[in-house]
Amino acid sequence: MTTPLDGNNIQASSTKPALALIHASSPGKLFLLGEYAVLHGAPALLIPVSQQAIVQLTRGSETCMITDKAQCQPTPDALTEVPLLKHVLATLQYRSLISERLIANLRQGNLALGMDTSAFYRQGKKLGLGSSAALTASLVKVLLSLSTALSDDDLPLAKTHRLPTPTEMPSDNEMQQDKVYRLPAPTTDPAIIQAAIDCHRAFQDGTGSGADVALAMAGSPIVFQLPTSANTISSHQQQPIQDDRVSSHQLLPVITPITLPPDLFMLFIWTGKPASTSEYLQDARNYQQDHPITWDSYMTQLGEISHVGIEALQQGKTETFLASVRQYDLGLSQLSLETDLGFYTPAHEQLKKQVKLAGCVYKPSGAGGGDFGIAYSTSRQDISKLAVALQNQGNVILLDYYPA
Repeated sequence: MTTPLDGNNIQASSTKPALALIHASSPGKLFLLGEYAVLHGAPALLIPVSQQAIVQLTRGSETCMITDKAQCQPTPDALTEVPLLKHVLATLQYRSLISERLIANLRQGNLALGMDTSAFYRQGKKLGLGSSAALTASLVKVLLSLSTALSDDDLPLAKTHRLPTPTEMPSDNEMQQDKVYRLPAPTTDPAIIQAAIDCHRAFQDGTGSGADVALAMAGSPIVFQLPTSANTISSHQQQPIQDDRVSSHQLLPVITPITLPPDLFMLFIWTGKPASTSEYLQDARNYQQDHPITWDSYMTQLGEISHVGIEALQQGKTETFLASVRQYDLGLSQLSLETDLGFYTPAHEQLKKQVKLAGCVYKPSGAGGGDFGIAYSTSRQDISKLAVALQNQGNVILLDYYPA
């Protein structure tokens, strides 16, 4: 039995284990609905994918980062030279969410980290599935759990000279032995998720909604909505929540688990071209500053569509949801054309034509400009035929989502 990650407990053996290996994994994400508008208070629907960011911590002195290549260095150096790790530790330490004893042992080189996001790469190209958000979530899970699990007798730890590679995951049998801590279950605790979002925003210079981090922490389909304020589009008002794990009076996001209906079938299609989300978001911010009325009009329109579509899905009205997806796609296409942001690329236009001919609905996922598009249908047969056709053309199908 596992317990939710709340920063104060960890599911471990009833006998005191020797710290040999702690690991966490967090999935990448795809937006089904609500991209861009989520930044202005609209709800967004996200789903996890099979790609996982893995973090392992063990006794040792060397920290390794594996992406499409491997790079290792002494842990004390990695704390200042690996940007994401530096920002995660600084943010959690500022919030007093990790112990000084843990920080000291990392700085002394008594602990080693293995960070692996290699699953987010294909043929040397990065898949746009939120690898940095997933890695942030895994780091937060490990560090918060470790910080509360270690006693005075556990630290300082005897050094070893070898860090298990991030692909050497423990077996189910090993996970049940005393030498391995079992990490808590994924969480939708808004305070812990907000702490993880703050870590990622520090790394990304304050950009992004944090929906990708929330999905990575939750590990299952969610509806994500930023806390409301006077200039956001939402019919719900939220009061400040006081929690000693977050800043005083900090508004917390609303994270709602959602079960997708059994008659919703999807294909996640890689365009073959990586896209820079941060660049598109920066261009969007610049356009918003120069043309606030036009931008706000589009965000209001998209936000309302997202709200209707997600509400329909929650009620099991899949056809109504697909109608919202069509409307959202049209809105994104018009936004891309009118603003000259260019995130609705020729690759997406070509995929849209083919998906439409197959009797399915198409929409880019996320910031657009490359990466992934999604085909939606209520027909398993139509999705299956489309998958075969796309694979024969060489398009990479990430996975087909067939409900159980």
